[in-house]
Amino acid sequence: MKLNINKTLIHAACLATAVLSSTFTYAAQCSKEQNRDSYWYECDGVKVTQSTRGFFNDRITEFQKKGDYVSWRYYDGMRNVSYYYTNRVWGNALKALTQGAFDSSNSRISNFKVYGEHATWKFYDGTRNTTRYYANRIWGNALIDLTQQASGRSGDSITEFRTYGDHATWKFYDGTRNQTAYYSNKLWGRDLERLSQIAVGTFGSSVSNLNITKIYLLGDVYVTYKYYDGMRDRTAYYSNKIYGNSEKLLTQYADDRDNDRISNFRVSTENVQWTYYDGTRRTTKNYKNKVWGGTPTQL
Repeated sequence: MKLNINKTLIHAACLATAVLSSTFTYAAQCSKEQNRDSYWYECDGVKVTQSTRGFFNDRITEFQKKGDYVSWRYYDGMRNVSYYYTNRVWGNALKALTQGAFDSSNSRISNFKVYGEHATWKFYDGTRNTTRYYANRIWGNALIDLTQQASGRSGDSITEFRTYGDHATWKFYDGTRNQTAYYSNKLWGRDLERLSQIAVGTFGSSVSNLNITKIYLLGDVYVTYKYYDGMRDRTAYYSNKIYGNSEKLLTQYADDRDNDRISNFRVSTENVQWTYYDGTRRTTKNYKNKVWGGTPTQL
């Protein structure tokens, strides 16, 4: 009798687990619907987007589903403006994620990406001739500016923008000061940090080769980068934590005047390796170090 009760309990537990599993793995099915002069998107029969108006040449593009949310780009042909929107797959939560990009001011939204719980994008303000990256929670109501504002009049630029974990990283060129550096910020903002040394263009300095790696045992994320010091005519690789304030020298200095060279620099999780040519001794050796710094060790 006891054995039968146990079998019954086990069967009931398995059935409950299967039902629970099917509940969590259920995914809404979304599709484009249309009539003669309009179209929209539905998820499981629930309308989640606006309806286009053929007379005004409205458009819905870049529709995508991420978890319980959908996002899309909507062009309002009557007002000549584009926004990105979001909604839950079961509706009743339609919100604008971005600023409006008006044709009349030549404003543009580009590089829109949904990353985890956040959306990020590049916004060019044609009225002010400025560019900046922004972020918002996928459900809206948390729009923040991620990067510095790049002024077209000053020749500023934002390049190499990417997201990793809770952070965004990018390279910012300050045209007024003729300076370049790598920066980071949390995807919810308010934590903008400089990741690299500042490369002054007047001296021919430069920063490049940003790489991001996570040390799972420590729970830390590090960046590595190459810095050419034009004032001293030398090159070296450095590392920093993705939230800054922990810069370390990883390699030897390679001096131009001695014809030194660093090549084949690579990152493998917590280790970095490279080849160093000593121009004075005319020797080539391979070295390694930890991504968080220390003394280079010959391989």
